[in-house]
Amino acid sequence: MIVSITTNREEGGLASSLVSYSKALKMIDENHLILIPETAPIIKNLEILDNVEIIRAGKTSIVFHIVTRFYLSKRLKDALSECDLILVHNARFMKHFKRFKHKLAYVNHSGKLRGTVHEAFNVFITSAGLKKFLEVYPNHKSKNKVICHGFDFAESSSPLPPKLSHSLKVV
Repeated sequence: MIVSITTNREEGGLASSLVSYSKALKMIDENHLILIPETAPIIKNLEILDNVEIIRAGKTSIVFHIVTRFYLSKRLKDALSECDLILVHNARFMKHFKRFKHKLAYVNHSGKLRGTVHEAFNVFITSAGLKKFLEVYPNHKSKNKVICHGFDFAESSSPLPPKLSHSLKVV
């Protein structure tokens, strides 16, 4: 299971990445637990995905649980301990997850470098964001990847492209 944690209540890039990542995870039979503000408009799009479990809470409550290391939420504390990967979508919360550094990733949606220097994994939405990071921190030892969220999820019976009935000739 993958756990995503966000306090974002806006529509746009971060919200659409939660949907794209959830659909991509479904393709590999992976479940996605998302801790999200109860007023986030993207919830309606996430609810229809059968591999997604949504935990709704007020933004203040989410911040409280993060800062207190989920001490008062056994369900979330257990989920974080048992999951394969934790995706944190806000850099300022990274310091509260240090005990999970072996399975922690910061998803950088903005390309800003604030909060990218840590021992966890950095996920950049664009190669330009990764390039900028490597220019500023060329010797940093963090693992960094680019995982775009503009996937095409056209309905198909197979995730593989169809076989062509003719051969391709290159001239």
